[in-house]
Amino acid sequence: MKRSFHIYALIAAFSILLSACGLSEENHNKLTDAINELTTQKEFTEEMYGKLTTDSYEGELSDLASKYDEYKSMDISKLSDKEAPDTLNQISELTSSYKSVFDKMDAELKNEESISNEAAKHIEILCRIENKSDSDITSIILKDAQTSSESGNFILEGHSLSSGEILEGVVLPIYTDSTLRSLLVTDASGETAEYALELSDVNAASQNGISVTIGSSEEGIIIGDYSVTASEGSSN
Repeated sequence: MKRSFHIYALIAAFSILLSACGLSEENHNKLTDAINELTTQKEFTEEMYGKLTTDSYEGELSDLASKYDEYKSMDISKLSDKEAPDTLNQISELTSSYKSVFDKMDAELKNEESISNEAAKHIEILCRIENKSDSDITSIILKDAQTSSESGNFILEGHSLSSGEILEGVVLPIYTDSTLRSLLVTDASGETAEYALELSDVNAASQNGISVTIGSSEEGIIIGDYSVTASEGSSN
């Protein structure tokens, strides 16, 4: 009877020893899933980094990759059930670190895209201006009431655009979201008239340029393609 008891006790002790030294199937599966999740998050993060124009995350990602390599190359079958919880926590922390970096980069990418989209709204349109007002013009300024902005004078200081003369190569700074554009035209007597600059197709104007013919204050301006004469334009 005593001998049987000793045998059972020995078997129980040996089982406990095996459990302490080996890794159960459950913990093996948990570790495998954790490493797979870590790998997925690492790939997502590195893919996001590739979309950015900055390299400011390079050092941080390099440090994380070094830690990742340790777990990826680990032979988890050699771990014990006792070691499994701590290892799982460490892998989870590394996954969270990757996720944190991913979130920061995602926010930065959205900011970069916002800046890029806004910059794309600022375009330049080549313009040819002809003076048919019967007065010398000393100042032509583009005004954007929507953005509360004005360009500089397209006529050089100390110069004027005489009646019948043409000013070539004017570059109009245009904000595509704006619809409240006008030209402020000042003649030699100091009188300023404001004419609406209505562009029905901003993209076409950007590609082809426009011509602006300035008439009297009663006639207003005529807008056409850069290559056409004033008589072929449309009155505004």
